[in-house]
Amino acid sequence: MSPSWRVVLLDTKPSNPNHYLVLGVLDALRADARVEAAERVHYGNAIDTARRIGANLLIAFDGEELVPAVCSRLASLCGHAALWVTEDPYEVSANVANADGFDLVFTNDSGSVAAYGAKGRHLPLAGSPLLHRLDVREDADLRYDLFFAGTPWPNRVPLLRRVLTAFPGARIKVALASNPFLPEPDLPVARSAYAWRTNNADFVRFCNASRVVLGLHRTFSSSGNAPSARTPGPRVFEAALAGTAQVVDLGLPEVLDCFDEGTEIAGFRSEDECVARIGALLADPGLRATLAQGAQDRALREHTYSHRVARLLDEMTAIAPAARRPPLLAAGHASPSRPLILHVTHNVAGVPPFGGVEIYQDAIARHLDDRFEHLFFVPSRKAAPGRRYELQDVSRRVVETLEFPDDLPPQTASEPRREEAFARLLDRTGTSIVHFQHLLGHPLSLPMVARALGVRSVLTLHDYYTVCEKFTLVGHRGDYCDAPTRSLEYCDVCLRESHGFLPGSQARRRAFMRAVLESVDVVHASTRGTAGIAESVFPGLFEDRPPFLSPVATPATPDALPEPQAPEAASGAGGRPRRLKVAILGNFTAQKGAETILGALELLRDEPMDFTVFGRVDEPFGSRLARASLRNLEIAGPYEAGMASSLIRGFDVSVHASIWPETFCLALSEAWQAGLVPVVSDIGALGERVADGVDGLKIRRDDPGELVRALRALADSPDLLARLRTGAAASPRRGFAEHLADMGELYASLAKAAIARKPADAAREKGLSAWACGVTLANPRWAGEDARPHFVALPAPVAMGGALEKALRFYRLHGFRRTAARIGHEIRRLRAGRAR
Repeated sequence: MSPSWRVVLLDTKPSNPNHYLVLGVLDALRADARVEAAERVHYGNAIDTARRIGANLLIAFDGEELVPAVCSRLASLCGHAALWVTEDPYEVSANVANADGFDLVFTNDSGSVAAYGAKGRHLPLAGSPLLHRLDVREDADLRYDLFFAGTPWPNRVPLLRRVLTAFPGARIKVALASNPFLPEPDLPVARSAYAWRTNNADFVRFCNASRVVLGLHRTFSSSGNAPSARTPGPRVFEAALAGTAQVVDLGLPEVLDCFDEGTEIAGFRSEDECVARIGALLADPGLRATLAQGAQDRALREHTYSHRVARLLDEMTAIAPAARRPPLLAAGHASPSRPLILHVTHNVAGVPPFGGVEIYQDAIARHLDDRFEHLFFVPSRKAAPGRRYELQDVSRRVVETLEFPDDLPPQTASEPRREEAFARLLDRTGTSIVHFQHLLGHPLSLPMVARALGVRSVLTLHDYYTVCEKFTLVGHRGDYCDAPTRSLEYCDVCLRESHGFLPGSQARRRAFMRAVLESVDVVHASTRGTAGIAESVFPGLFEDRPPFLSPVATPATPDALPEPQAPEAASGAGGRPRRLKVAILGNFTAQKGAETILGALELLRDEPMDFTVFGRVDEPFGSRLARASLRNLEIAGPYEAGMASSLIRGFDVSVHASIWPETFCLALSEAWQAGLVPVVSDIGALGERVADGVDGLKIRRDDPGELVRALRALADSPDLLARLRTGAAASPRRGFAEHLADMGELYASLAKAAIARKPADAAREKGLSAWACGVTLANPRWAGEDARPHFVALPAPVAMGGALEKALRFYRLHGFRRTAARIGHEIRRLRAGRAR
């Protein structure tokens, strides 16, 4: 029984000016009774479509810009693959190199069949009744005497010059497509009369409106291959269907195998004969009509894409049982029993400054190393931005480096060279899964490239980089911007004030980022609130696939969770009240609530509390803490990953005063592990994770007064402290072991769907850019910059004198020029006053 074909038809040339040919083939496929489904695809959606329709046949059309990495995966996924090349013999060497992995190769030129060995078949191009057929017109209805459209190959120009001079009064239409590798044609007409292009639909209309259409063959190749074909190209069949009389160069040997001379076409073998044939047809309307109708009837009987598709399917059906290929094993670092996960990230643990993301991804890789191989793809901190990327293993050993000659432009959405290098890396290593931990320092488009290659992917929302360049959502005023409720115009103001970006930048970024998010298979979030912010900015993002919710965690310290402290133990020696020990855990930065904490510390400097800052202290906060001279404050500084729970053992309370909606906050987990009672801002994951009055206390964000009241309540009430400590110990909480199980299960399910592939051939290795995946951008950067001066918000308010403060306010409102003029005016006024 003949197979029922489910076909993906891939145009291998992303910017193909002859893309209409694919439409003709697609129409013919859908009309064939043996085809159950047929979909036209590009590199970006080919694998997804093949999976969706259960494709069992790949037809790769054209062949000139074929990407082997995608086609080999498609061929493996479909089980059967045919390559139909359209530029032989001119590109035969490249097409032969690309033929590996296809069961059969159909070439447009009979003289090129032998180059493909046993898998070679001759399959000329044709015409499409849907696109090309028009009724033959009466002679009186025709607008032009002669029409020719094509490239001015050197062999064509002398004949065109002869024809143009031979019929000085004729209405001749000539359209010559420019080619930068060819000399300007020397013709006896103005350049404006011939230097224009026509699309295929207009070509057909011009043919139908002309008495005679001239058909010329090509004798030229820039690839070192044979300069002339044997089989006619598609134009002779399209013109026949268009209902016109053709005068065709018989230097193309097989023209007469397709049409009969004298009843279907007029042929010539010399310039003189060409001029004579054109003259005879212009003088004899009856002969012209006979040839036009005869050629159209012959094309409808024998030379449509339905005929070509039928032949292709016959050939594929004949070899189908033998062509089913065995499963292909991935090459490179990966093996079937231990799939490779590539973590795309902005930094790795141990390279300062680093934080929770780096610690988390390192822990995941180390604890799942027995089931999966892990590599990290990260921008090098030892080179300018985007100049060098490193491939590191779990031991932070550099396995490979990728070098680029220039920096990655800021705010880059798509950058072809880095995309192509990333595609080659995925193919070369045999990556099964890409885990996008962070896209900072990379083109935003990398998930699209992975999708096109059929490599499964996960993107974790560690922050809000998908929502805004300001990934903590702290805006130009130094506060949480509440992005889900803000208009894009507000974002324009913020980004202009902060970075000088032109209006519309945020809209462009979000439109592109939506496509990025839709490219990944799984969006992972720690909390529903984090996923909710993403969905509010990208409505419908999780409509067809819910987010994967699993709280991020890192391994607990080996020490056991301490027993809750009894109320009476809250007193020190001699019955004196024990001082409350407070850990300020995590980096001391503006986003982490440094202003709020500073305000509270000033009020609590003389109270029975001792504060210790564990983590990096950013400026200007280090200087401000030093100036405050707080006797009950100690700066412990940065600490090693995983050591926090041990360092804070014996403390009573931890403070987490972030002003932005954190996505998880590892420091909170570490505090609970050490038995501390957390006081947290009621925003984001902090507010979601802590139950107020049960396992911690919640305060309004950016409110030092509430922080003071919460700490005083804990210091004054040993019972409250003990109850919250007990509540924290008793609360059911998923830890690192549970998250590790979640991620292992997720990785395993994605790895099952990985597409087998052949080992990468270094000689034929070819990358894949987002542009080839169907991404079209007017500008690869999502943000434009305004050259005018702009105010950049300081990370925190700075105390300053009255005159300076007034000057800064004036500058914010009026810009540099008017501010300088105003200062000059004030100086002159003061000098004049002194002089009086």
